[in-house]
Amino acid sequence: MISIAICDDKEQEVELMYNIVSNRLTKLHLPFNIIRCFSGEDLLYEVKRIGDFDLIFLDIVLGSDNGIDIAAKIRESNSFCYIVFVSGFEQYYKAAFNVQPYQFLDKPINKAEVEHVVDSVSKQIMNNNQIFSFESKRKQYRIRLNDILYFISDYRVVKVYITDGSVYEFYGKMDEVEAQINQMTTIFIRVHKSYLLNMNHIKVFQCENIIMQDEKSFAISVRKRKNVIEQYMSFVSI
Repeated sequence: MISIAICDDKEQEVELMYNIVSNRLTKLHLPFNIIRCFSGEDLLYEVKRIGDFDLIFLDIVLGSDNGIDIAAKIRESNSFCYIVFVSGFEQYYKAAFNVQPYQFLDKPINKAEVEHVVDSVSKQIMNNNQIFSFESKRKQYRIRLNDILYFISDYRVVKVYITDGSVYEFYGKMDEVEAQINQMTTIFIRVHKSYLLNMNHIKVFQCENIIMQDEKSFAISVRKRKNVIEQYMSFVSI
């Protein structure tokens, strides 16, 4: 369930944003809950009542309230919320960076831009909630997919490399690992029969090889090269 708040002191703007966001999430077949707020006070009340939101569309000018100040209060307890400022006044944007906004949208609202934000944020939220489970040395592990840099297989042994530097191994086949992950997300890419990489952690992408965030380099097999390039270009364009 993706939890969203839309906050603007103009009811017409709230309803327009609500319709765009709800229609988009419905098309993506994602469960959601959207709360409408018409002042900064309303939004802070809903945060206290419901808990943390995943995504907030927040007008900067809210009558007597300042959206940037409201965002700063929300950030005190929630550093992970995606905050998207919506405003027709560009002079506020520089000050807004202190509360780590995810995006800025200009007024009047552009449907395509809002949909792009919804697509991007929902993708990241869903990916962050996905878990890969495996057994290693008689222990059961559950690792968030986005914390996994890549998988490397060697015959029947698959090694899992984690962003914190940890490495685990378990018995299995890369084809089975890839099939299991593809049921949950599309952020992993098979560049070789033995390599399955998390595209969120690619540092440098080249036609013949990929460098990951830990500086590990992976050659792209000739047979897979065309498909890998197309898949990665599609991934970064979302």
